[in-house]
Order: sequence, then C-alpha cells, then structure tokens
Amino acid sequence: MAIKGLIRDVTSVTRVIKRRERAHDNASTEPNTFDNIGEVARALHPGKISLSISDIRKELDYTIIKLTGDKIPYFKPGQYLSLEFKYENYLTTRPYTLISSPKHALRNDKYVEIAIKNVGNTSKYLCESLEVGDSLNAEIALGNFTYEPLRDSKNVYAVAEDINTSFIRSYALSIIDGVIDCNLTILKLKNNKLIDSFIPECERINVIEIDSINDIKNHLSNDNSYFISGSSKFTHSVANLLSENGIQNRRIRKDYYDSIISDDVKNDNSIYEIEVLRGIESTIIKANANETIAVALEKNNIRIHTACRNGICGACRIKLIDGEVYIPSDNENRRKMDIEYGYVYACHTYPKGNLKIKISIN
Repeated sequence: MAIKGLIRDVTSVTRVIKRRERAHDNASTEPNTFDNIGEVARALHPGKISLSISDIRKELDYTIIKLTGDKIPYFKPGQYLSLEFKYENYLTTRPYTLISSPKHALRNDKYVEIAIKNVGNTSKYLCESLEVGDSLNAEIALGNFTYEPLRDSKNVYAVAEDINTSFIRSYALSIIDGVIDCNLTILKLKNNKLIDSFIPECERINVIEIDSINDIKNHLSNDNSYFISGSSKFTHSVANLLSENGIQNRRIRKDYYDSIISDDVKNDNSIYEIEVLRGIESTIIKANANETIAVALEKNNIRIHTACRNGICGACRIKLIDGEVYIPSDNENRRKMDIEYGYVYACHTYPKGNLKIKISIN
C-alpha cells in the first residue's frame, strides 16, 4: 500500500468507514446463500455419479473401459474410481485405476478410462458382462498415490507388477499433457509385457528393463521418488529394499491391491452371526469366516460406503462393539484413534466369532 502522507493516511480510515456504510445501506435485504467453497468442493468431489460405457477394447490381458458422463470431476494421475455394480444378487463395489489423462475430464466430451484385468471373480464377471451403452454408478478421484511437487522429486521412478502397471499410463499421459512436471523412468521387469503397449513415447519418459527387483539397487538416489505398485508382498519387498539401501521414507510411495491373508483364515469355513446396529434398529446376519465384514453386509443387502476395498481409505469404518476379528497385519492402516476406540475397516476385517457392530444410518 502506498504511503500518501500522514493526514491523508489517517483520514482515509474515515473514508473507508463511510464507503462501507454506503455499501451496507445499498445492499440487498435478501441473504446471499451462494457457497463458493462448497461449490468447488462439490465439483471436485461430487460423490456417486452416473457414467455410460462408450467403448470397450482389449489390450493384452486387460479390458479397457471408456466411461462418459456430464459430471466427471478432475482427478490426479494415480487415483482410482470405485465402480458400483450388481454381482450375483447383491450390489458391490470395486476400485479400478484411472488410466486416462486428467485433461480428458475437462473436455466437452468428458471421459475417463479404466483397465480391468481378467482375474478374480468380480473382475472376470465385469470383463464378460459389460457392454457398450451400459450405465454404471461410480465415485471418482479417490486415493493418494499421486505426484505432489512439494514432496516428490522431479525424477520419478516407477516399478510395478504386471497386474498393476495401469497407473503408469495415466502418469505418462499427464506428463505429455503438461498436467504434472516431472521426468518418468519406468523400471520394467522382464516379464512385464504391458509396458510396451501401455506407455506412449515421450522424451521425458524412459524405460529401463531389469531382471529382478534386486536390479533396482543400480538406480538408487535420494534425488529420486519411487512409486511402487503391485501385490502387498511385492510392494513391501521393493520398499524394504529401498529403505535398507538408504532411501528416505518420504521418497517411497506405495500402492497395493491386496493383503497377505493367513492360511487359517483362508481355509476357515465357519459361519458366524453378526448383530448389526443402525440407529435403534438391530439386524442379525450370517457371515463367513473367510470373507470380510463388508462382503457379509453386502450379501445381506446392508449398504455401507466402500471405496479402496483394502483397508486404506477408511470409508467403510464401523464400530466393533463386541467380538474378535482378524485384520491382516501387513496392511494395518487404521488411524490411532480408530484403534483406541474400537473402530475397524469392514473391507479389511474378518470375523473370528460372533460379532456385534454399529454402522452409520446412512
């Protein structure tokens, strides 16, 4: 602010007050209810939206689904959508990585693409049953496996198992479109056939073939950020290798699609009862010991909010009132206060006996 002189600066306070009084007197008597911050939040996080399948194509072992809609929000490379669909006789959700560029969500013909690999019962079902023209509900822009320039290096190294290669495509397209400003080096494992067909060419994208994860030792530097994606076993193995060789934790980003379930739980065919409290309502349901609480609720048409399906995001947080549960130790991501006050994430928790739980009315 410019200094105009002692008298003018002191008297300007009076002038400002008079202007405010005139603005107040001339203002409308109708309250302004427009919520600018709320509008931005709803645009970026619209919740569940309706999408239509406009194209389906095959790329090696993947089925690529192109989804269009009017309210597709902007997203970041590395994020996923949670797809809702009917499987057998109940509604369920599954997360799938967004493989398109975020810029595609800003076009007039807004669209996103996901890649579904034909493994697992639900993914196989989707690959075989989805058709062009089908409508699906989805929640978009979820997850934090994203590039953050304040935290991450401009030199990004990506390593992924075959099944989780899809996230790299969104990163590559985002670099080409100028959405993110970084250099991408892909450490391609010899048996990963998807890199060649999935990744577009660009001078800022480099592919280096390695025989095993041990070869990552030849590419270590704290001037790099390492993005690792795959099974829990693979991801933790690579992260441990990096840590043991002096890479700082802030330079290591992890994304995994499963957890290591003990054989005792996998082979347990016991059936338990779960008392589900919703407000003043109480419902008794059956639950298999080798299925998560979230699956038990879905099979009994009791809806809860699910997203990552791997015990990370906490969307399916419920209160465990009574009973004993099993939570895979390799992927314990509950917040400290959730652990202290007895909350569990239903998508990642298995019953070890009869339970009593409380869920949100919504």
